[in-house]
Amino acid sequence: MKKTILLASLIFIAFDATIPSFAYNETDLEKFKKLNACERCDLSEAYLHGTKLSGANLIYANLYEATLSASDLSGADLIGANLSGADLSKTFLSGANLSGVDLRTTNLYEAYLRSANLSDVDLRTTNFSFLNLSGVNLSGANLRQAELRETDLSATNLREADLRGANLSGAYLSGAKYCKTRMPSWEERNDDC
Repeated sequence: MKKTILLASLIFIAFDATIPSFAYNETDLEKFKKLNACERCDLSEAYLHGTKLSGANLIYANLYEATLSASDLSGADLIGANLSGADLSKTFLSGANLSGVDLRTTNLYEAYLRSANLSDVDLRTTNFSFLNLSGVNLSGANLRQAELRETDLSATNLREADLRGANLSGAYLSGAKYCKTRMPSWEERNDDC
């Protein structure tokens, strides 16, 4: 009898391991699809590639490792959302509010962020090389060790941003605003205080 129970348990475990599981909450995903809003919901690891989500309300949503590549999140409200490990490559984020978001380890390859609000965002070690970040609000952002090679940062708000150790080689900084900005070489710029 014990052998039968043990065998049945092993078969169940083996069968269960072959069934795909998702971290996100199905109810939250359905709510989001219906209302284009889902505050404080769990959409971690959700697959939303190529989805039109402009103006979406995702305040404090958990989007950890979610796939949002090639999606339209223009004007979306993502204040305080967890986007760490998410795929935002080729995502349109123009005018999106990403204030207070953790974007470490987030894939932003070829993302369009013009005029987005990235104030007080953790962007340590994020690769922004060759992106157009003109007019983006990066005030108070943590950009330590960030890759900003050949990045357009014209008219960008860099007030109180921390750029220590960041790579700004070839970056276009015309019209950028500096006040209590910690630069890659560790000096502080206060041009616009």
